[in-house]
Amino acid sequence: MIRNFGTILLGIGLLLGEAPAEDAQLVFEVRRKDTTVSLQPKEGEAPAKPVETRLRVRLRADDVSTLDLKTGRETLVDWKNERILDFDHAGKRVRSRSLLAWMAGMRQEQDNRTRIAGALKAGDIRTKAFEPFWIESLFRAGSIRSDAIQEIAAGGAQTIKYKDELVLNAVEGMTPIPEELRQAWKRFLVRELPIHAAVLYRLLKLKHQPMEIRCRFYNATRKTDRVLEFRPWPPEKGEAPPADVDLAAAQRTYAAWVNPKDPLDVLLDDIAAKRIEGKALTRQDYEERVSALAKEGKSLDAFLVLLEGTFAHADLDARTLVATIHMQAPEIQKLTQAMAQLSSEPAVGEKVLLELDREDLEGRATLKILRANARTGQRKPGDARALFLEVLRARPWLAGPTKDLGDLYYMRYQVPSAWRCWERAYALAPKHPLIQPFLRYRDSVRSAYADWLKP
Repeated sequence: MIRNFGTILLGIGLLLGEAPAEDAQLVFEVRRKDTTVSLQPKEGEAPAKPVETRLRVRLRADDVSTLDLKTGRETLVDWKNERILDFDHAGKRVRSRSLLAWMAGMRQEQDNRTRIAGALKAGDIRTKAFEPFWIESLFRAGSIRSDAIQEIAAGGAQTIKYKDELVLNAVEGMTPIPEELRQAWKRFLVRELPIHAAVLYRLLKLKHQPMEIRCRFYNATRKTDRVLEFRPWPPEKGEAPPADVDLAAAQRTYAAWVNPKDPLDVLLDDIAAKRIEGKALTRQDYEERVSALAKEGKSLDAFLVLLEGTFAHADLDARTLVATIHMQAPEIQKLTQAMAQLSSEPAVGEKVLLELDREDLEGRATLKILRANARTGQRKPGDARALFLEVLRARPWLAGPTKDLGDLYYMRYQVPSAWRCWERAYALAPKHPLIQPFLRYRDSVRSAYADWLKP
């Protein structure tokens, strides 16, 4: 339970030199206002209206929670377990996301901004719309020298500019930030203010919680002004604070929060709830089936089932099984040729795959997986996604296409969805060679944001 005077008592303890309790927390209200305008407004375009949000924020050593006081929805950033939990208290729903996925998305945006900003600079584009984007992209990518930042500190205010462009303005308040919670405070700012670390570190010099922070963000066509006003908690007299919810208990008892418009979300929920029929095939199942098909002279069927087995089991004895299949069969020759063409001539390769497909063929799932990769090569991501999802709904134990679907989402700048696929593929086959690139990528994200993750 949050004590109504927790912030005051904590501040008094600091002033008296007493060590805060192990469960030290800082609770406050934030009123956030975002105003977004177009840098190239169209004739007759209506003036922008600010979007206002009221949040109750709770900082603790291992987590940061924000409760939207209007919607009753709460987000818990659990740094210790590297998860982000979204709670819909009214609907009693909860959704779990990877904290590293959010960080990877932030990293991908930085890389993308670096690429676009470099192209703008190389093309000498200096329009009203693109110049601010270029400046902010330099901040996001960390490619400017810190001495290029104009820092003005006066009268309890911190103002940061770059090329006379406002980046951040903060007015220091009276509430001290406990030393034990400074890392949690930094983590909160990282979530709320997507700005370059060189600017953020200057803001972190403040020893007291700001009364107000003003920031400005750009993309290539829009400008957003964000204002954060910090107020004490509980709310002003006469307004009853919302009842606390035990988030640990809610995580165990709430239903899964599923977006019915997101086919990946629906698929993963159906898998978790065991609403998809069909028993996963073991390594032995695949080996026995391949051997049986090879003996029957069904070479193409055997080879396709063998390929499917390699997508599921890293320890499948593929070399021995291949020796039992008549690999010189005309259909297999056509298949291997088509597979070789998928990277250079994906449309040609897919045409051959369709010619090989027939109703009585075993291993048709493999053909769909190969076709999905062909559609990816043809820059038809919607078709590729539909094929991957069709395969995984019928054969959810296949780690290979699960990983490939994640790659597809990543190429479409949908890092959270990509990460969910990669995490599931890892859970299915943690030692599979196909999964190792994800593990290296995950480690690189942890390394890049080690300063934010450490206690």
